[in-house]
Amino acid sequence: MRYASLIAFIALLPTLALADPNPNQLGLCYLFEKDVMKKAIPCVIGSGNDDAGNFYSVLYNIAATPVRIEDNLGHAGPRRITLNGAEAETYARDTSGHEVDRKTAYRASPDQRASFLSCFRTHNSTTSYCFTRQAM
Repeated sequence: MRYASLIAFIALLPTLALADPNPNQLGLCYLFEKDVMKKAIPCVIGSGNDDAGNFYSVLYNIAATPVRIEDNLGHAGPRRITLNGAEAETYARDTSGHEVDRKTAYRASPDQRASFLSCFRTHNSTTSYCFTRQAM
């Protein structure tokens, strides 16, 4: 019986490495090439904080492998966002898929902002991953 408990503990050990996972949520994920929407599909969005204190989101079902976005917002140093490990930037798109400039996003009403897509792309890339979380 002791061995069964030890095996169960070892099997659960990898899940303990995640510092603070949140429950997965359903959402809509989008793939854009430049300003052309190539894919819009229901997806699962995992999120939480890793052991270094970075917030992360993982998009499942939008690409062949999960898409991981990390953001160190809240750290003392400069903000750093990565998309699958590469330096990235965040921006918004409106409900029709058009990119929203920062000034417009800042001046938008809370209702307008709530409808924006959260988007991420690596620097000098034409591929963007965007998502919205479904209301519960």
